[in-house]
Amino acid sequence: MSDERPIPYDPEAERAVLGLAMFNEPGRQTVLDTLAVSEFHLPFHGRVFAALATLHHQSRPCDPKFVADEIAATAQEQDVLRQILADAPMSIRLAFYVERVAACAALRRTIGYAYEVGEAAREQRTDDVRILLRDVEKM
Repeated sequence: MSDERPIPYDPEAERAVLGLAMFNEPGRQTVLDTLAVSEFHLPFHGRVFAALATLHHQSRPCDPKFVADEIAATAQEQDVLRQILADAPMSIRLAFYVERVAACAALRRTIGYAYEVGEAAREQRTDDVRILLRDVEKM
């Protein structure tokens, strides 16, 4: 049985968070304190977030040039980084975008757990089902 429903993620929110983190130091700290690499659905966005964290902790600039160097970005990825910065919304909306990225990540984790529980149940692995359901309750 195939499930064609889309995975919950918001690429615009991910890009907004990254853009704000690149040019707004207080916003960057909020982003780094709140989110993790795993909460970005798009792998490129996760790489950018990891680079921002590394640069920030090394007290290095976090603009697109330094981020591009940190991730060894291709020319196309460098263009994407510049566009992310150019499209960054006003920092007053940062909390909204951070919450949106975190919420989508939580939904994806829930879907993953539901899939694992379903597989364990179909295979009658009752101990695994109990453990997974305990993990879900802790979310």
